[in-house]
Formats: sequence, structure tokens, C-alpha cells
Amino acid sequence: MNPSGGLISKGHPLGATGLAQCAELCWQLRGMAQKRQVEGAKIGLQHNLGLGGACVVAMYKKLNEGKGWTRPDQTADPDVLEKLEQEQPKL
Repeated sequence: MNPSGGLISKGHPLGATGLAQCAELCWQLRGMAQKRQVEGAKIGLQHNLGLGGACVVAMYKKLNEGKGWTRPDQTADPDVLEKLEQEQPKL
């Protein structure tokens, strides 16, 4: 299942399709996919066939599952993001 609409929804740009899949899976596992978020996502599967028969298959796993720890910069929670922004040093 791809809640982002898949690669065709992105125009299927050559060379960028695999990276788009990787980014979506990382966002899902980090809880950063916002409206597309699949609740309870723990693993992801990436499968991509390219020109000339190139094939990529990769599995992703949520690393900190069950430890109750998430880096604050890896969240989509607006309250956490606002707090982080306020804590940034002013240049």
C-alpha cells in the first residue's frame, strides 16, 4: 500500500522514483507522513524495477520500536516542531 499515491502520482521521474519510495518509507516509520501516516507502521518494503531490468528490493524497520524514544527533529507533531523552532539560536 502506498498512501502517497505511488510514483505515477509524482509524474514517474526517471532516476528519482527509488528515492521517492525511500523517503516515503522513512517518513512513515518516523511518524512524519502527516495526513498519509499509516498508524502503527513498523516495517516497509521498497520494490522498484527500472530501465534495462534493474531491480531494487529493500526492507525498512523501525529501529526504536518499543523503547519509547524518538528524536524530536524526526516528528511531524506541530507542538514539538514549534518548540524546536523557538529553541534555535538566533543568528
